[in-house]
Amino acid sequence: MSGGRLLPPEDEDSLGEPDRADQADRAEQAERRRHHRTLYAYYLAAHLLGFGAAVLALHQGHSGWGLTPALVALFPLAHAGGVARREDRRAATGQLRVFLAALLTALVASLAFWLVLSALDADVTRDAKLTDADGLGTGATAHLRVDAGPGVHDELALTVTVTDDDGGQAPCVARGALAFAGADLARGVTGETAGEEVSVTLPLKDPGPSVSADVLLTTDRGCRLSLRLDEAVYR
Repeated sequence: MSGGRLLPPEDEDSLGEPDRADQADRAEQAERRRHHRTLYAYYLAAHLLGFGAAVLALHQGHSGWGLTPALVALFPLAHAGGVARREDRRAATGQLRVFLAALLTALVASLAFWLVLSALDADVTRDAKLTDADGLGTGATAHLRVDAGPGVHDELALTVTVTDDDGGQAPCVARGALAFAGADLARGVTGETAGEEVSVTLPLKDPGPSVSADVLLTTDRGCRLSLRLDEAVYR
């Protein structure tokens, strides 16, 4: 035909083979990307749950419990290793990259979560109690205990209400003072009872899972005062 020649049928078929191979390769790559996205979501969710729980535990002062969810967050490593051993080298490399990408993302997110929590005050009023605090005379001691660790905080802010057991007004209350001291405090702090509400901030000295302090009352002889803890906040 016009000096040309027709190709044999088998030659015409051979021209389409590279195209079909290329299409198959693209389909395989697309499937691999979908698989990697699924794995990434799985790994990231596991990491975030584990590290997030660890951050919360450490923020509350439970250092031992904080290690458990952190280790659990690394369980996807075992899964990635098991899958990689069943795949070829190229697939194993892809699995490792997905795992590391999810791990890095989770670590950055957990660090940001930690920084946000560290900037917030922690209200521990429900975990705090003031005992031996009724009908105190001068020189008597009440006892403060907070059954929650300060975590990253280094101060304990307290609000204490002081009442005169004799029903009097200012004389006894206005002339008193509360001296806070104890091994968990970096230094002693004294708050004057000029009014019925006393607010003090206690510097902490690495107290551990709880905070304790003695509260020494100084007032006029013959006065009887009672103390009530209204608020306790780690800062």
